Amino acid sequence: MVPEVGMPRTKPSSALVRGCRQNKVFKLKPKTDRIQCRILCYYNFVFSTRLFSAKSYQLEANSFLHMLSWAQQRKLFFISGVVLFFIVVFGGYGLFSFYKAPNCANNEKDGNERGIDCGGSCLRMCKADVSAPLIHFVRTLEVEESVWGAVASVENRNAGAGARSVPYVFKLYDDENLLLYERHGVAFIPPRKVFAIFEGQMKTGTRTPTRATFAFTSEPVFVRMTEPALTLRTQGFTARETGSFLQVVIGNPSRVAVEGIEATVLLFGTDGNVIATSATALKKLKGEESTLLTFTWPRQLDEPARIEVLYTVPGTP
Repeated sequence: MVPEVGMPRTKPSSALVRGCRQNKVFKLKPKTDRIQCRILCYYNFVFSTRLFSAKSYQLEANSFLHMLSWAQQRKLFFISGVVLFFIVVFGGYGLFSFYKAPNCANNEKDGNERGIDCGGSCLRMCKADVSAPLIHFVRTLEVEESVWGAVASVENRNAGAGARSVPYVFKLYDDENLLLYERHGVAFIPPRKVFAIFEGQMKTGTRTPTRATFAFTSEPVFVRMTEPALTLRTQGFTARETGSFLQVVIGNPSRVAVEGIEATVLLFGTDGNVIATSATALKKLKGEESTLLTFTWPRQLDEPARIEVLYTVPGTP
């Protein structure tokens, strides 16, 4: 009689096992191992019946183990352990060989990134999270006869994010809208700050520029950064026939030295427009120290109504 579904079955009868040993149940070769014969007999008994429950399956497995001698069980467990060991070793090797940890340079959006290789733990900011620099004004300024300069006042409104080596172009035009001079360069954009970009020594010959334009020629790539905080204090403006100069005390209140400081000064007239500008650089300023910066012009200038000194640190980490 075939046992019902879910009903536990007993192990194969001794007659069935005996028949297997005598090669009467299966047509086995005479030299077939005794354990193989027992397994075949047992599985013939199990799978020749209907479906069975998990409980009955467990009972059948236990009954099978009881059919084996202690030496055979020990061999079975040893082989199973060896197989499991190789599965774990080769499985782990395959996992570490084919698994790629999230990073910010694989051209994929992974980890906690907000976009492809940007946002999250990446230094690069996503375009959706930053705003473009704002250009407040552009001025063309006469340095001396036939030599001109141009300055652009730019603001970065992104807190904790700046950009390095951003290409730009200045263009000078005359009153007939003819292009007189074109100057290309690269700029550092500090985080959340108004800064100035200045270009001098632009020779226009006999023609006089009346206006200037400024533009970034490629979109800035913003990255997370912080800029050292420095102090600035003007010591007075001096104008003479041989030239003009302005001295500014710059200080570093932190204990860490700051390298690669670039400073630009803007002199404003009574009408609020820039009348002159100059730039200088400081290679290194030690911690808790200050030094004197001197800005010069080759001609006598009018007394400015307002002085604005701006600085950037392109080496900001």
